Amino acid sequence: DFIKEYWRNPDNHAPGYYLILMAFVKLFGRHDFVVRLPSLLAGFGALIMTYRIARLTRERADEQWPYFALALAATAPYLIILSQTARYFSLSALLALIVTYAVLKIVIHGNYRWLFGYAVALATTCYIDYPTAVYVGAGSAFIIMVHAVRTRAWRLLRLWLVAVLAVVVVIAPLLPIAFSEAQAEAAYGGDV
Repeated sequence: DFIKEYWRNPDNHAPGYYLILMAFVKLFGRHDFVVRLPSLLAGFGALIMTYRIARLTRERADEQWPYFALALAATAPYLIILSQTARYFSLSALLALIVTYAVLKIVIHGNYRWLFGYAVALATTCYIDYPTAVYVGAGSAFIIMVHAVRTRAWRLLRLWLVAVLAVVVVIAPLLPIAFSEAQAEAAYGGDV
């Protein structure tokens, strides 16, 4: 019923978080803790991804850097608040970190297999939060394109374009809703 109603009368947010929330409520019941549980789990996932990203970049820092980054993220008041709210924010942060991790694996280690993870995480971000998907997509596109041009990694550029095309195909049902919501936000002076 939710899916039908969403497509008839869409909210200004993508449907992915609501679907996850519905699954948690059906599995565990309707309690305050259950409603906040997806955000809490996403917050822990964001801590794990912060640690993993720091490990990828530790060649440029000392061995303690990943633990320092983890401690900063674990004690950041804003991230703690996001993980306690029954909203999509911490899940958006987690997905942005997964996209970042995939981009770093591609760029630093030349592991093109991570293009699949990149595409899945970016498409999932689109179904969770439109603005985060735009910001993360644009930032990662810039990094990958600059890297490909500087290193003349034309194969990477071609594979990345295929990954982006796959993302567009997967998110195609959301595009009319996302564009109409962006126009409505712009008409009312909101941040798009």
